[in-house]
Amino acid sequence: VENCSTIMEGATGNLAAHQHVGGDIAKYIESFHVSTLFRNLLQDLVREKPENPLQFLKDRVDNFVTYKIIIVGAPAAGKGTQCDLLMSKYGMTHISTGDLLRDEVQTGTKLGLDAKGFMDAGKLVPDHVVVEMVSNRITQPDCRHNGWVLDGFPRTLEQAHALRALGVEPDICIFLNVPDEEIEERVVGRWSDPITGKIYHLKFNPPPPEIRSRLVQRIDDNTEKVKAMLDTFHANTEPILQFYSSFVEVDGTQGKVKVFSDICAILDQLAKPTGSTMGESFYSADTGAPAAEPEAA
Repeated sequence: VENCSTIMEGATGNLAAHQHVGGDIAKYIESFHVSTLFRNLLQDLVREKPENPLQFLKDRVDNFVTYKIIIVGAPAAGKGTQCDLLMSKYGMTHISTGDLLRDEVQTGTKLGLDAKGFMDAGKLVPDHVVVEMVSNRITQPDCRHNGWVLDGFPRTLEQAHALRALGVEPDICIFLNVPDEEIEERVVGRWSDPITGKIYHLKFNPPPPEIRSRLVQRIDDNTEKVKAMLDTFHANTEPILQFYSSFVEVDGTQGKVKVFSDICAILDQLAKPTGSTMGESFYSADTGAPAAEPEAA
């Protein structure tokens, strides 16, 4: 399966880079994660070894489901890692508000300029600006067709209400639960290499001895700051989990592979026919033609 995956990634990568493929097509391949789609189909085909490969692939496409996910967890709970794994496996779009803010500011959009004004003044960007950025991002074609995973947002109940008011509703909210003591250990042990930018952990991912002396630590990565951060996180998170009645708790103390396996099992269960409208099929079951786009995100 790994060899097949490598072949497909190479093929789609070469397609995007081929001199006869226009920029719009290359952008389409990248935006809609075409390589991920083909890789996943091929992996399923090799794993299942069906007697009728074409029918098998058609069934897979006909029943293709996208997901709209919010992942909640304390800093260092592993949200970013799981979002990257979800993006790789399912082709969904990973939305981080930090990245979104930077992109909007660099692009010079109206919302970006509004946010920059607050940031330059040393103030927090207001909720309504960030929420509108998220809402706009979720309406883009890649999110509509591939689904999305929202990384650590909303952070407050007010933000959750604002998202719902704009029609942004997840299929599921996943809570990565990690005890405070472990979060503190994960954060306080983090050090980074100012030359390479690589992040190490003194216990879980120790640096090579020859670079240990040049590592630096963020000013907030200390016990006092972490405890205060966790107090704020718990105060804000409990109301959010109550707000999203579909939330599911996952044990975040496990290895990242096991955590991801648990999340995939949850999504597989969601994808089973229940008579609900969870997710949006990219193809109609009868014709294989693109399904009608949803009216709301």
